[in-house]
Amino acid sequence: MRLGYIDQMKAIAILFMVEVHTAAILPPEGITVGHPAAFVAAAFGGMAAPLFVTVSGWGMHRGAKKRFAERLNSRAWINWVLPRVVVLTACQFLVNFLLAIERGGRFELQTPGVLTLIAIAAIFSPLISRFNSKQLVGIFSLLALTPLLLGEYNGAGFSWSSRVDSQGFEEWINRLLVNGTYPVLPWLAFS
Repeated sequence: MRLGYIDQMKAIAILFMVEVHTAAILPPEGITVGHPAAFVAAAFGGMAAPLFVTVSGWGMHRGAKKRFAERLNSRAWINWVLPRVVVLTACQFLVNFLLAIERGGRFELQTPGVLTLIAIAAIFSPLISRFNSKQLVGIFSLLALTPLLLGEYNGAGFSWSSRVDSQGFEEWINRLLVNGTYPVLPWLAFS
């Protein structure tokens, strides 16, 4: 059973994401970064990713709980998780291509982003859905504290271009896990 209000929250999050990226790529004439309208756009955009990741994570958690109740075997789990991972990762590359820096966008083609994060959350959803509430609070707390625990390794001093670029597989993994635009640590806490 689909819950309409969850779909509505996802739609709002997507609308906010489209709005903030459009405003960044095609700013209206006369609107600078310091203009009040830019701050309003950034405020809505700032809410988009946490809302989208949280609602998507909630949906995956709910789906995984349902599948555990059905006692799925390993192959059925792979058939449930793998299409999500493939589609989300492909969509991330599509977004990166369409919003590439060479086209006036904000991303490099190989940048892991919010859709890659949700793909990682899909991989972990069968495991995470087995935890009780107390364990989930502990995991959330640990993930939320990772920026402090990682210190400078989280890329606090990185520029935008550093966060959206990676040279080689090792640097891509670093962007995915700890110092990209939506790194698994701490963003997995939202899902």
